[in-house]
Amino acid sequence: MAAPDDKDLKSAAMSNVRLVKAALRNWDPIGVMDLEDPPLDEYDSYAPLIVAMVDRGCTPEELARHLGHIQTTTMGLGPSPEHDRKIAIQICESLNPPNKLLERTREG
Repeated sequence: MAAPDDKDLKSAAMSNVRLVKAALRNWDPIGVMDLEDPPLDEYDSYAPLIVAMVDRGCTPEELARHLGHIQTTTMGLGPSPEHDRKIAIQICESLNPPNKLLERTREG
């Protein structure tokens, strides 16, 4: 199989960022998605780092702690660890579906 070129890698990275942005809209700790005209980009700035964390192999628990940190420290809101964990699992599974994990195992 040929190695992916830069265009393919950029496309895959952008696709992953879009997946995370959608998941962060479901996370929505501030509750802006309930507004009549919600700012859809409210959480977009967090997506690239989250993609990088998952690419480096973070666990759903580590990602949930990161989401909790954003929520409590950055946003000054109360914690919601169960919701953070649910979203973290969703993100990890969407970025690392079983077939992708199998590919990594074969490559390593």
